[in-house]
Amino acid sequence: MKTLVKIAAVAVVAVASLMGTSCSKSYRGDVDLKNDVDSISYALGTFMGSQLKQITSNFPLTNVDSTALVKVFTSGKIHDEYVTMIKDQLLGDDELNEDAFKYGFTHQYVLGRAKLDETTANLVCQLRAQARRKALEEAKAAKAAQALEEGKAFLAENAKKEGVITLASGVQYKVINTGAGASPKVGDRVQCHYEGRLLDGTVFDSSYARNNPATFNVDGVIKGWTEVLQMMKPGDKWTVYIPAEHAYGERGAGEKIGGNETLIFDIELLEIVK
Repeated sequence: MKTLVKIAAVAVVAVASLMGTSCSKSYRGDVDLKNDVDSISYALGTFMGSQLKQITSNFPLTNVDSTALVKVFTSGKIHDEYVTMIKDQLLGDDELNEDAFKYGFTHQYVLGRAKLDETTANLVCQLRAQARRKALEEAKAAKAAQALEEGKAFLAENAKKEGVITLASGVQYKVINTGAGASPKVGDRVQCHYEGRLLDGTVFDSSYARNNPATFNVDGVIKGWTEVLQMMKPGDKWTVYIPAEHAYGERGAGEKIGGNETLIFDIELLEIVK
């Protein structure tokens, strides 16, 4: 668990301050791991204890009060950073079992005999991570399938609205302002102002908000943009509705645009850049 190295290193200074205190028996007894989350939490505690042992191998922490030692690793900044790093990968909607984690750490670091050996602890985490990835992939696929159907339904209704023109590709547009002059071609560079939205109205990008128009090649953007730019003239402002297959498709883009999202853009062609 590479993420534990950073956390354990940060904790060394805090743990060192506990040296010389008397020992206690907190979290030294047996623990019943009743479910998957208990096992994961315990295994993560053993990893933390193992990492700390490696880091402090040159200056072993002897005569340390285990209650105070466990507290350093299970509260405050160290605990919060640790949980944040492993939350998505291993826990998902579940919460770390704090007691099981404390037992795992104490058994490994204080007693040197964890209930789960390193191989088993690794296997527990690997199986959980695999299950978590599968669940996330299935959820992502289901969301993308829903987005595709919602996009088709939206475009079918939108095509009936006054002023909306549907191209052979399925891309739709509505003229807001009319410009004049020659249209750009593939290979030309253009300067545009724009705002991009999801079907629910969420704005995911806006040159207007930045007060900074974008300059790019006509063929250096998504297919739907490339198609409509070659139809627009400088001064034109259109609202463009782009089906998923002419936007970012199944993969989506970044954190805001999911798979198979139909996108809406206000596009204002300012000029063809010479």
